[in-house]
Amino acid sequence: MAINKDKVIFGALICVIIILILIAIKISGNSEVYPQYEDGVTIEVINESQVKIPYLKFSLGQPGDQTYESLGSIDGLDTNKSSKIYVPEIVEDVSDLSLYIHYKDANDKLVLDSPFFMPTVNPGKVVAVITIKEVTESGHLIYIYEGYNGWKKVGPYKNDLSLIDYVE
Repeated sequence: MAINKDKVIFGALICVIIILILIAIKISGNSEVYPQYEDGVTIEVINESQVKIPYLKFSLGQPGDQTYESLGSIDGLDTNKSSKIYVPEIVEDVSDLSLYIHYKDANDKLVLDSPFFMPTVNPGKVVAVITIKEVTESGHLIYIYEGYNGWKKVGPYKNDLSLIDYVE
């Protein structure tokens, strides 16, 4: 059976055109979603709770892996105040990244919580808007999160306290 060279070239050309169209749609969609934020990683934290949040650290990592790329931290976020962390680009170039929040509970144990999952390799734009609503007696944060994970809009969702983990 002979392979028609023209059909193979035509098929490859169609595939390349489809891929370029999908990339163009994704790139043009980045500026339309949360246009007030630039490309890169932006984390905005709003404290609507009745207490000052002493420390929050944000990082990226793969689920189940204890190695994290630090994005920055917020030291002391007063009630009814907000703060932003901006990182121009993600160093990790793997897919299935999660955004992690590290903080200490009332017993001074380090808590690890993951509100965001990014299913795309090296997303050009990630926006996480986290509104802290309450701090429980045990020191766990109850918050609403929403944003853009590099592929689609996320939320608004309320975090699930049963999914938090402790770091040894």
